[in-house]
Amino acid sequence: MGELTAADLYQRLAGTAPPRVLDVRNAQEFARWRVEGPHPVDVLNVPYFEFVEREEASVRKVTDWLGGRLGDLVVVCAEGGSSAYVTEILRGQ
Repeated sequence: MGELTAADLYQRLAGTAPPRVLDVRNAQEFARWRVEGPHPVDVLNVPYFEFVEREEASVRKVTDWLGGRLGDLVVVCAEGGSSAYVTEILRGQ
């Protein structure tokens, strides 16, 4: 899947089977604001640089969180570049 707008993501989070959200911003930015929806959002924060420095461990952290299946996952960051990079890593798995 391609890029989503904030409104598109909100609509998906409001649906009957909302996606899980992988936030790849750094810990400080993650602490400042988080993705919100009309219902609690299942979010995991694994910073982009962890994927750069420890790709295999980061992928394992995500797949463990997802129960071994990538399923319906949305990767988010502040501007789109980091999330696109991580999405390609996860697609390669």
